[in-house]
Amino acid sequence: MRRSSTVSVVIPTHNRPQLVQRAVHSALAQEYADLEVVVVVDGPDNVTEKALAGVSDKRLRDIVLPQPVGAARARNLGVTAAWGDWIAFLDDDGEWLPEKTTLQMKAAQSSKYLYPIVSSQLIIRPSRSDLVWPGTLPLKPLSPYLLTRKSWPYGEGLLSTITLLFPKDLYCQGPFHDGLERHQDLDWMLRVIEHAGAGLEFVPQPLAVWHRAERR
Repeated sequence: MRRSSTVSVVIPTHNRPQLVQRAVHSALAQEYADLEVVVVVDGPDNVTEKALAGVSDKRLRDIVLPQPVGAARARNLGVTAAWGDWIAFLDDDGEWLPEKTTLQMKAAQSSKYLYPIVSSQLIIRPSRSDLVWPGTLPLKPLSPYLLTRKSWPYGEGLLSTITLLFPKDLYCQGPFHDGLERHQDLDWMLRVIEHAGAGLEFVPQPLAVWHRAERR
């Protein structure tokens, strides 16, 4: 299947202008230049709109929703509006390292799968010290890897939303369930990995930062 090389970065946000600015700048600073950034502002938010207007890059677009719909539906709307054939998710409390998209697109383009879903490790940056998750690289089958813990600490088995890159045509066949209050990413991953031709590719190095101390 032939796809364009354009990656669309989808970022949902609401009332966190400084955080989303950092996330947007990290996406626009990627070594991989063929991308666009679609920020979905989840409901009226003049401060965030003003902050985004101060970013002078033609690759940035913002979609302001008339009322809040939640992160899952905001992501779905962002994917629908995306121009690229590849989608990557980033949250407003996340940040990408400059080489992320380059390395993940190499993994996607060399994959044996028709629908490669590419993830990586990430850095968890709380108030004390940095951690690298997941501690255990992905195993098959994926459900026990994601849902079964051998120890108490979270992060042993993890495919963080902000590390995911995948074909848009795969996502359109099975978007996020916006009726779920939590764990929409786990639900989505466990559904789409069963799709014919889908498979996981993993870059075993940190390519993103989750600023966990800033989580709501």
